[in-house]
Amino acid sequence: MFSLFLLVMALNFFVANSEEIIFPGILVELYQFPESRYGLAVSASTAGTLLASLFLIRAAHLRPLEHLRALFLVNSALMAALGLAAPLLRSVPKLYFVLFFTFQLLIGWLTACINVPLISYFQTRVPLEQQGRFFALLAFFSGILIPLGISYTGVLADWLGPGAAYACNNLCVIVLVLLVRLPA
Repeated sequence: MFSLFLLVMALNFFVANSEEIIFPGILVELYQFPESRYGLAVSASTAGTLLASLFLIRAAHLRPLEHLRALFLVNSALMAALGLAAPLLRSVPKLYFVLFFTFQLLIGWLTACINVPLISYFQTRVPLEQQGRFFALLAFFSGILIPLGISYTGVLADWLGPGAAYACNNLCVIVLVLLVRLPA
């Protein structure tokens, strides 16, 4: 369970910075989309999360925890592909916007399919009397790693560009997921 805890921390470091650094860097700076289109594109992830939540409620017979590794890998692969496509599709901004919106829907969906079973797993494995401390520790380290990840990603995006930084961060997540033993 400790390795899973560390993976969650790594996700907070590498991925939680997307809305602060990566998405504005790609959509507003690189593509010069107006803020209204930026807001629409970023909200697609929330829509995907809501749809997945409804799906998970109705499909209680499914066991996403058994597919956690694949869900992590597909989610990070979509994010990396979105980052790599950013500089490649600059000549067709409408296509990139549609791709971004579609991928954000899928990423939101996959994120819910990862987070819901992951939190449930922690709740079933951590003794009830220790859950308060466990989740407080999780929140504490997340609170530290998210701003550190934002700082790191800001420097990386200045150096490589926001698309390449997004791809690089998610390739790191893919490597970590392949190294960590996940529950089944």
